[in-house]
Amino acid sequence: MTLLMGVDVSKYQGVVDWSRIKEYGYTFAIIRAGYGMYEKQEDPYFIRNITEAIDKGFDIGVYWFSYATNEFEVSEEARICYEIIEPYLSNINIGVFFDYEYDSVNYYYDKYGRNPTASVTADFFVEFHRYFKNRGIKTGIYTNHDFITSYFKCLDYDSKEFLLWFSDPSNNYRDNYSWDICQTGILEIDGVNFDINIMPEHITEKPAEDGFIVYTIKSGDTLSGIASKYGATLSQLLAWNPEYKTNPNIIYTGQTVKIKILTASGYAVGDIVKIKKSAQYYAGVSVLIPEYYKGVNFTVMQVKADRLLLQEIYSWVSINDVEKAD
Repeated sequence: MTLLMGVDVSKYQGVVDWSRIKEYGYTFAIIRAGYGMYEKQEDPYFIRNITEAIDKGFDIGVYWFSYATNEFEVSEEARICYEIIEPYLSNINIGVFFDYEYDSVNYYYDKYGRNPTASVTADFFVEFHRYFKNRGIKTGIYTNHDFITSYFKCLDYDSKEFLLWFSDPSNNYRDNYSWDICQTGILEIDGVNFDINIMPEHITEKPAEDGFIVYTIKSGDTLSGIASKYGATLSQLLAWNPEYKTNPNIIYTGQTVKIKILTASGYAVGDIVKIKKSAQYYAGVSVLIPEYYKGVNFTVMQVKADRLLLQEIYSWVSINDVEKAD
């Protein structure tokens, strides 16, 4: 799996030198937009951070720190967050994250004299998620092992309806969860500490119209390699992107290609399928499928538009790379 490296920032990093961050090999940033439910609680460095990060070519996510004590306050937080980030939505290709931590719990306790229950905090995230989902925006939750086993134990992480940004600087728990972004440690640059994050490159895929996704070309990519990642052939990819037909071997970092999402009709949860001998990569990542998995019966655990989650290996495989078992 190809992993990208990134940082998350807020006012606590002060004026960020984004050129220096890029020199260290970091290519994405998750930026705090603010906290609470009032306009004045916008992070004072948000506009500077997001405009400069966009200018330097970073993939972008944002997060909002929640102090909500009821669902109305969550909806107000979501509304204010949306108003602040709206001018930059076309550049936010990672997602918008709900950040509810120990300070949030303490604030709830100070108001009610008790800690929130797991169902209450789960409802807070669901309300935040619903607000942005209704506007076609990817969402996620920032949390850690402690909160997943307590305050956010009611959420269905396996559904993949939202992103999991998992904090694990100790590196003790990451293998226990199907995270999308993982916070792994601290980077110091010129005396300023930044949280380090890792993320599979497919998280930055952008939705497009007419049954396609948009893939941004990375350093080292080839068109044939991109096609293989998604269970397609080079000929198919060129048919979807005729502008590359003349010189398919000449591509540049930052260019985009459209990849058709193949229909999942004919598959259902519980079906028994086999991975085709011609399959190369798991869906959307640069990880080769072992030969010993091919031709073996697997059970369909989840069905998406372009891929199936296979229960026995808990991995996503392109619909183009599977067939029903006899």
